[in-house]
Amino acid sequence: MKLKSLFLVLFSSFLLNLHAQSFEDYKKEFSKENFYDSNIEEFDQYKKQLYNEFELYKQTLVNEYKKYVNEISEYWETPETTTPKKWVEYSEDKKTKQIVDFENNEIIVEFQLSHKPNTNEIKKLIREKLQYMLTEDEKTAFRNDQVSFNTENKLKPKLVTGVSANLGDKKILEPIFFKNKATNRDISKKANELTDNGDYSIRKSPINKANIVSFKSKLPENALENKARIYKDTVTKFADAHRLRTDLIFSIIHNESSFNPMAKSYIPAYGLMQIVPKSAGMDATKFLYGKPKLLLPSYLYKADKNIEIGTVYLRILYYNYLKGIENPSSRLYCAIAAYNTGAGNVAKAFAGNTNISEAVNIINRMTPEDVYRHLRRNLPYTETKKYIKKVIEKMSYYKSF
Repeated sequence: MKLKSLFLVLFSSFLLNLHAQSFEDYKKEFSKENFYDSNIEEFDQYKKQLYNEFELYKQTLVNEYKKYVNEISEYWETPETTTPKKWVEYSEDKKTKQIVDFENNEIIVEFQLSHKPNTNEIKKLIREKLQYMLTEDEKTAFRNDQVSFNTENKLKPKLVTGVSANLGDKKILEPIFFKNKATNRDISKKANELTDNGDYSIRKSPINKANIVSFKSKLPENALENKARIYKDTVTKFADAHRLRTDLIFSIIHNESSFNPMAKSYIPAYGLMQIVPKSAGMDATKFLYGKPKLLLPSYLYKADKNIEIGTVYLRILYYNYLKGIENPSSRLYCAIAAYNTGAGNVAKAFAGNTNISEAVNIINRMTPEDVYRHLRRNLPYTETKKYIKKVIEKMSYYKSF
């Protein structure tokens, strides 16, 4: 328990420091941009309100996350939570865990029992859970996301700058398994098939000595294509509207979340394109609404809104922040890197500081190939160096999609 407490303290400190630093950087950049047309006094008041509400946002998120991990740790040795490419959900009593690993195309179910079950009981429990998972919709998934749901409910009455959305009955897993809307019989048959084709094992919990049944089965072989097809119309719509390539948007989604609509990281970032409320969210809402807003989890879990925000942010990077880069390929490479790490860090890779204009002058004297190689060698973070390579590579896959 001491180790867990230390983890939570360190995590909270890390998250608070990261957000404070990032928002200060954002405020400086935001003040420089020519986006806001109101008088200075109104502008300053709004900035102050936005800053205060963002502080409340991140503190509420930290508190809810700590509480959630504490609850999970009472039953599970390793308190798994949702990641960008893995959707993790627990039952209300925390004794059943369901995981959809979108990156590795796997479904995992674990449940704890006070007795040692026989094979028939195990298969019955697995089938029931799989039937539930195959029919779970966005609204239910959000309600079951204790951290996001509670964070939003506590914030909504207090935020003036916050924006939320109503999630609907769109099924999360059903379109991956079925081309058309599935009947109850279809769902039952598929649950039986997954159960029969999967593997299970039993182990003892080191916490409460319960019997933990672990089950694993594969998503369809064409799961990637099915996942991408779900969002094809939406991606095309917003890519066309903002003069961007559809293969770029698809590749960003693929690399950010593997098409997991419930994707989440505790930066925080949400949804398919992993939108960070403090950066991409504020820039994109300024473009869409005339002033920056704080996007709450429900807004970013709604697929069409998430894709719109991510696409608008890419447009801002490509056509505004990096507009001085003359070669389209060079600008594309820089925009991809900036989506992951921010335009300031891209500038730093070339100029040694966050001055974009200074970096642009250097970039324009380089060939696109040299720009790409320079980014891969000199970006501040290893993650971003790998990210730009992965996005470019996956664009070729989605070019003919």
